Formats: sequence, structure tokens, C-alpha cells
Amino acid sequence: LIVPNRCMSFWQPTLSNESFFLLLTFGATVVIQLSFFAIANTFKFDKVTDFAGALNFTVNAVLVLILGQKYVRQLVLSIIVIIWALRLGSFLLYRVLKRGKDDRFDEMRNDCCKFFRFWVFQMIWVWVVSLSVVYVNAAAIDVPWGAQDWIGVAVWLLGFVIETVADQTKAWHNPNKSKYPWLATNVWAACRHPNYFGEILCWVGVFISASTVFPANATIAYASVASPVFTAMILLGLSGAPLGEQRYDLRYGSAEMYWWYKERTPPVCPFFPSLYVLLPMRLKCIFCCEFPCYWASGSEGEALSSSTNRQIVAVEREEDQAYQQA
Repeated sequence: LIVPNRCMSFWQPTLSNESFFLLLTFGATVVIQLSFFAIANTFKFDKVTDFAGALNFTVNAVLVLILGQKYVRQLVLSIIVIIWALRLGSFLLYRVLKRGKDDRFDEMRNDCCKFFRFWVFQMIWVWVVSLSVVYVNAAAIDVPWGAQDWIGVAVWLLGFVIETVADQTKAWHNPNKSKYPWLATNVWAACRHPNYFGEILCWVGVFISASTVFPANATIAYASVASPVFTAMILLGLSGAPLGEQRYDLRYGSAEMYWWYKERTPPVCPFFPSLYVLLPMRLKCIFCCEFPCYWASGSEGEALSSSTNRQIVAVEREEDQAYQQA
């Protein structure tokens, strides 16, 4: 700890703890992501993209934990972020190694500029989502562990369990042996994207506990609410649920039971299917995040109306079969 302490004493006259930690984690994020981009772009190798993100979360949490105050809250929140990152990173790395490639990068793998934009976005994602754990470790004044911390950890634990079960259920799912080829069992029977719901809960829980120390230290730290908000924006409006809905519509849109499942199952916020189907779309959108873009393919059968879509579905089914065989 000698080197970090000297480093802190060097910066302390000009920077607050919060500013120093923000700059440190931002620098670490840029270095890690650019390093992995150089490897991935040189060898046209996209198997390390998700691993790079998970590793970056781990490094950021370890850095601020080492340099920050060793209070119970800081230790607990740093450790659960590390656990989350290691679990998700290892799962995603295992999955892409079995599949052989990441289909998201088929159109950008050979285009350096497009590929680089992805890595820049990943830099922003990792750094913004890490803000809660960064600010809590930068806090110089401790606040006794209380009910708000227990609530935050409980929310994180619930999200972690949901996300883990959802990922494992998806990994073990065999479309050829299941009642439905799409995921509709276990936690997937409660909502269409339980893995995203679980991840959002994890970061909501971290923020709830971390925010306990913000009033006594730096109220600017409340800006770290961007952590769960940005996570939700990405998963619900950008690269998560919209792409998943489109892919499922293309793949299973010709099956009447698929639309029956989709109409009765909320995208991320679990709800009773028999009641959910009766709600007007506006209420579904407000309370259950049932956004119109999730129904861009229209209704039953429209998703498979063109020969191009059928070709896409055929290719994806072949990849699924190859993945199951592996």
C-alpha cells in the first residue's frame, strides 16, 4: 500500500478524493479497452469483447478499494461488484468460445472505424456504470451500516440470483427438446428478459447502499444514479432487449404460441400473465417497459413475411444447432 499512499499524497493538494478516483478509473478504463481493441482489431478476434468489459469492472473496483477507506460498506460493495463482474465475464467468455464468434460484430469486424466505435462505447459504459462504487470508495467520512444498506444488498442479491438463473437456463436450453423452442421456462416464464432485469437490479442495489454516505461527503456523488439508469437505457433501449425481440420475432414469428407467450409476458418487470394481457399498451409501457419498438415486427406471422427473414432464421437455427452439439 506504500505506492498508492504516495500517489494519493502527490495528488491530494490539487484533487479531491472524488476527482482523483474518477480520473484514475477513467484512465484505467481507456488503457484496458484500447489494449483489447488493439488485440481484437489486429487479429480480427471478437471473443474478448465482453471479457474486456468484465475485467475492466473488476480492475476499477479493486483500484478504488485499495486506495479508498476500508469501511464495511466500501468492502461489501466493492466485493459484490467484483463477484458480479467475474461471474458475468466468465459466463460470456465461455459462451462465445463455444459459439466460435460473436454475431454482433459480423458487419464491423473488418471495419476498423466501426469496430473502434464499439470499444469507445464500451469505455463509456464501464466507466459510467462503475460510478457508484467509485464514489463510495472515495468517501472520507463513514456512516454506520444501516437499514438502507441492507435494502441495497438485498436488491443486489435478488438481481444477482435472477441474472445467474436466467443465464444458466438460457445456456442449458435445448430448442429441440423443450416444450417451446423459445425460452419460456423458469424465470423466463415471468418476463421475456430476466437476465436484463437482474442486471438492472444489481446496479440499483449498489446505488441504494452507496448513496448512504453521499450527504456526509459529496452531494455530487448522487450523479452516480447514472449507473443503474445508463444500464437500463442500454439494456432496454439499445443493444439488449430491442435486438433480442427482433431476433425472436424473426426466428419464431410464424408460431401462434410465440405471440400468445409474448402478449402475456412482460419484457423485464415480472407480472401475472392473466392480468398483463388485459392491460392497455400505454400502462404496459409505463409500468412494465413494454416499449413500441419491441413490437416493430407487427403481429403474428408478419415477422416471417419475406424470404430474407426466412434466410436469417435458417442461419440462426443452424448456429443454434451447432452450439447445442458443441
